[in-house]
Amino acid sequence: MRRYGCVIAVLLSFSIYVGSIAYQMRIRKTTYATRAQCAANMKVLTRAMLLYGAENDQMLPPADRWCDALTPYVDRCVSVCPNADRDVFVCPTGINQTCGYAFSRSLGSMSLEGMTERANTVMIFESDAGWNAAGDQSIMPNAPRRFHLDGDGYGFADGSWCWKSRKRVPDGTWAKEPHTGRRVTWEPVLKDSEGEQTAAPDP
Repeated sequence: MRRYGCVIAVLLSFSIYVGSIAYQMRIRKTTYATRAQCAANMKVLTRAMLLYGAENDQMLPPADRWCDALTPYVDRCVSVCPNADRDVFVCPTGINQTCGYAFSRSLGSMSLEGMTERANTVMIFESDAGWNAAGDQSIMPNAPRRFHLDGDGYGFADGSWCWKSRKRVPDGTWAKEPHTGRRVTWEPVLKDSEGEQTAAPDP
């Protein structure tokens, strides 16, 4: 009986181990799938933003109506991002969201042609502030979203997109800025009449 008890204990331990591995693999699969869909959604929004600019004299939409302005352009961009959801405004981890992303307010009604350093200028970022939300990093989620690998997605004014990790600060909260990767700026840098770069005025 004692021998059978040992066998049962070993089998039970093995079952727990296998179950733990299977659970971790499922979480990892869900994490990468969720991140991929969120990334595709943001890529569609970034491309739709540039398409809007291309058809509106290179002007970006007003900050307080950007979701409304992009809606007609979204379907034209979804086909080039195979992982994108039809409702690209909603993060796949969002609950009761109207929109899971925000537009950098400093870019509202700005001319793309007059901007320099577009590859570093944040245009679209993750936020829980709702439909037509616009602002800066202060309206990012207080912590990285579930299944987002401790990071956030960013769409830039040149049409590129990247993922950047965050870090915890000493008080246990999360910094609302990228921890690694290329430098980002929330204020566009503009060319003046002589081609010199100047900081954009407050909107």
